[in-house]
Amino acid sequence: MVVTHEAQIAHELRARQLDLAESSMGLDLVEQARREARGRRGAPLQESLRLSAYHEAGHAIVAVVTGGVVHGAAIYGTGGGSCWIRAGDTDRDPAYLAGAVSESFAGGFGARPSGPDLALIRGGRAVAPSRFIAEDLVSRHWREIERLASALLAAGFVDGETIHAIAGRQPQGGDA
Repeated sequence: MVVTHEAQIAHELRARQLDLAESSMGLDLVEQARREARGRRGAPLQESLRLSAYHEAGHAIVAVVTGGVVHGAAIYGTGGGSCWIRAGDTDRDPAYLAGAVSESFAGGFGARPSGPDLALIRGGRAVAPSRFIAEDLVSRHWREIERLASALLAAGFVDGETIHAIAGRQPQGGDA
């Protein structure tokens, strides 16, 4: 079954209990997903998969090292991906921004946070302060991000327990 980028975005929004009908950003997110899907179609699939692996690995590792619980991460044959996290009690915004930061570090020039990542940032706050934190965390945990990106490229899916092991952190309360 082929899953479109738009369908992945819609699934992620539903999974995060964001109601598109009630969200003022909903239509903008769907339109951004369409633009991103059109843009990625022009890129070679291997490169798109590689950047997606780094994107999802960035979300996962930064979430873990900031006290969040990660349930898993995946990349799709279309070049998109998902990361299922429950952010910790600390500021969750760096974990949401870490995807684009990791993608940029991996050579994805001009990578920006996706619509769903931006939708998850609390109250539409300014992104810059959290981005600086995300850049610092990605830089300090780059080896772990590379290991997880490699695992995602090899298997397509990595479970939460393995992600926590790669990050060198035990999940809180065995939640992974």
